[in-house]
Amino acid sequence: MYRTPLKLAYFLLLLGCDSTGPKSTSLLFDGTVTEAATGGVIASADVSVRDFGGSYGLVGKDLQSTRTSSQGRYTLSYNACAGSPALVVYAVGYHPKSVEVGCKAERQAVDISLTRDPLAPSN
Repeated sequence: MYRTPLKLAYFLLLLGCDSTGPKSTSLLFDGTVTEAATGGVIASADVSVRDFGGSYGLVGKDLQSTRTSSQGRYTLSYNACAGSPALVVYAVGYHPKSVEVGCKAERQAVDISLTRDPLAPSN
């Protein structure tokens, strides 16, 4: 007698639970971009969320982007978690860096350190 409603309730519970990501599709990333050698902050670095479709590197589709503040801080929101999101950081005079972030938490603190490029022109 109670079996069918219980099965339906169990199915609906499983349908609403996704262990691979947050219940909300809105993600927020924040952190500081620093120089690896000195720990100094890097202002005006480009930080973007990209979808690499399962392949990480530096080429992918930009989904959202921002620049770091004079204190090297950034905040970036991403409204739909699909594919393989990663943060990519570019700054003049530094090697670019890609960091896999995934869809595991609605808010993720991601501090990123960049290595100086010795072949880049100095400012």
